[in-house]
Amino acid sequence: RDSGIGCRHVTDLWVLDSMLDDDSREYISGELKKLHLDRFYKNMMKVIKNWFEDGESDDITEHITRFIFDSGNWGSAGTHALAREMHNSDTSEPEKMRTKMLLKDIFPPIERIKGEYPILEKLPIVLPFVWIWRLIRIVLFRRSSVRRSLKRASVLDKDAVRNFQHNLEIVGLEVNTKVDLK
Repeated sequence: RDSGIGCRHVTDLWVLDSMLDDDSREYISGELKKLHLDRFYKNMMKVIKNWFEDGESDDITEHITRFIFDSGNWGSAGTHALAREMHNSDTSEPEKMRTKMLLKDIFPPIERIKGEYPILEKLPIVLPFVWIWRLIRIVLFRRSSVRRSLKRASVLDKDAVRNFQHNLEIVGLEVNTKVDLK
């Protein structure tokens, strides 16, 4: 859900599962259900059985396997950026996501820039002036930041968002699932 998955994740899950007893599996199953990860876990266990124990292959295991091999060792940067923006967004519309992301880059929250501008610790009221100063500085001296921000925003197109949501649905995950851990 965050950046993809790699072969290492699957082998780690296989090793972990091989060390569990039935009571541990039952407990973990209950906790995964609370986190809305039970369907994903079942799908991953089918993949593991398919890879390591001559288990059956189906459309889901094939889809997950293809996605894993396309993601490299730890997932892909594009998927990570897309997932982060979708997770942090309060909308599912790509255009609004892109606009909000760019506005946050131009006018970042005070918590994000306090380290760069320590004056904000003592005088948070100067934030609008810091934004103006920061914008002038970036446009004049750090154009690569502007390019990087625009490149990140470009991953939020309709097809990419729809494809990401579809992939999550197939494997048993949900977008922006807020879970109460109590």
